[in-house]
Amino acid sequence: MVHLRPGQQQGGRRGHLYGDSLRERGIATLALEGPGQNECAIREIYLTQTNWQEAGREVLEWLRSQKEIDPDRIALRGMSPGSYLGTQVASIDSRLRGAALQAMAVEPTAHRAFEAASPSFKLRCMYYTGLQTEAELDKFLQSWTLRGVAEKVKCPYLLVGGEDDQLSPVEYGLQLMDLISALKQMLLYEGALHSVSGSAATANGPNTGTFTAEWFKDRFDGKPMPSKLMKVDAGGQAHDFKFEDSRKSLSVSLLWQAAEQRATTPEKPPQVQEP
Repeated sequence: MVHLRPGQQQGGRRGHLYGDSLRERGIATLALEGPGQNECAIREIYLTQTNWQEAGREVLEWLRSQKEIDPDRIALRGMSPGSYLGTQVASIDSRLRGAALQAMAVEPTAHRAFEAASPSFKLRCMYYTGLQTEAELDKFLQSWTLRGVAEKVKCPYLLVGGEDDQLSPVEYGLQLMDLISALKQMLLYEGALHSVSGSAATANGPNTGTFTAEWFKDRFDGKPMPSKLMKVDAGGQAHDFKFEDSRKSLSVSLLWQAAEQRATTPEKPPQVQEP
């Protein structure tokens, strides 16, 4: 199993000898440090619009040449920026047994993450890309989108996210799932933030690491997978929805619905209390 790019605050190489839900199930892992990360950036191998696809292709080819690895039993995992980049890699390899991405970072142009969150996020992205000015990065991000990429994903696909994701609003995750025609599932936690934490649903519901590890094991074992959205409520119970009904499952308004509501709801005049 190839692990791609954790969050912006972390390095690319990670793993645990004990307590690893994947290794406990006999799944070997390879953590990839790719373009823009750590030593790659130091060596001026910067992030571009497509070079994670190129790096992914090379890594998968190398993995399949290793005698210890079954070339037809390889899957992909990504977190935060890795949810975007992992989707890119999944789009160029039809032999993958699955791709599981967590902590959505799939908003086109990444506006919410880079314009409404910590300024350090945008500075880090400038470092990843090797760009020197904010204007250069803004131009780079204008074409930052998975449209035209997600449609090419052929392997089973899982997206795990928080309903209240403050860095990549949930509606963009739903739009991404609309683009994918392969077998797909979405695990959505009520009230959870970008890190898929901070809510009763994540405290009481399925552990994301255990769920993902079991999901990978099922893909390797060839078990059938129905396409569906799974919404975990505050009590920890998961409810299944068809994707055509996915927006009805939400406890929050989508961005366009909130804007529409503000535009059509007259503002109430302030009430003045009698002295």
